[in-house]
Amino acid sequence: MYRIALTICLCLSVFLPAAAAESPDLPGPWLSGSGMPTLTDIYNQLDSGTISPAATSFQGPASDPAGVTDRSLSEIKVKLPAPDNTNGAKTSNVLSGKTFWGLHTYSGTWGLTSGTMPNNSTYDITPGTSDRAIPAGYHNGSGTVSGDPGLTSGNIKCGVTIFGIPGTYGRRFIDNGNGTVTDTNTNLVWLKNANCFGKITWQQAMDAAAALASGQCGLTDGSVAGQWRLPKENTGALNEWRSFVNLSYQAPALSNGCGSARWTQGDVFNDVWPGFYWSSSPAITNSLSVWLVDMEDGSLSHNYMTTTNGVWPVRSGQ
Repeated sequence: MYRIALTICLCLSVFLPAAAAESPDLPGPWLSGSGMPTLTDIYNQLDSGTISPAATSFQGPASDPAGVTDRSLSEIKVKLPAPDNTNGAKTSNVLSGKTFWGLHTYSGTWGLTSGTMPNNSTYDITPGTSDRAIPAGYHNGSGTVSGDPGLTSGNIKCGVTIFGIPGTYGRRFIDNGNGTVTDTNTNLVWLKNANCFGKITWQQAMDAAAALASGQCGLTDGSVAGQWRLPKENTGALNEWRSFVNLSYQAPALSNGCGSARWTQGDVFNDVWPGFYWSSSPAITNSLSVWLVDMEDGSLSHNYMTTTNGVWPVRSGQ
């Protein structure tokens, strides 16, 4: 009877201290070399963006205990925000009064913080004679830039550009976009390419101009053979060359499209040669000579039909 009671007491005295050492209320010691993150690792990442080395050796259990679905510390750590000093938003990128989690560790905006971007809401702009600065900050997209239906090319003086719209009002030459150019002073239509045929004799020039049609020399105007000719020129009313040149300029004696400066390559006409061009008009004093224009200075003279000069066809406007 007494011997049995003693055995029970000894068993209890050995078992109880062991149970106390494994109390679930006390954290077990950290195992050196474990790859599992500590609570301190997680705290540091949330507090300052400091990321501890990735787990390399921790091996979790093959399955959770029955009925337990909690996440491991490693799984939680993977979901924590990570620093992004390249694409992470700064306070200046977020509307004032709005909170966000900053990812910049270099600029001191890590963690929960508030934006500083000014809220400009609606911002309207009325164009003026000088530039208007647009304030930095948030705009809700309902602002407008005042427009004017009268702001068209035809209402703006040629050579002047307003808000990106080039003016055409008062333009001397109009590029028709089909290989032709219209002279608004005479309504004559000129070939855009001023050197399509090179230098040839007068009869060759007459024949080339008469045979010219759409599909040649860059033309897409639908013109047919017989519509084109050489410019007319004499001392009477037929002075198409005289009305075409501009004696204010030299080499060549031709104005730009607006009529406000000397022509340059690509401005309405192409490949203007500062030399002699044929007319269709023979000289009155010599039946073997024809009137020519010198595009160097705009002067008129006559020369023999057998010489070679430039060809610049023209036709009547439609």
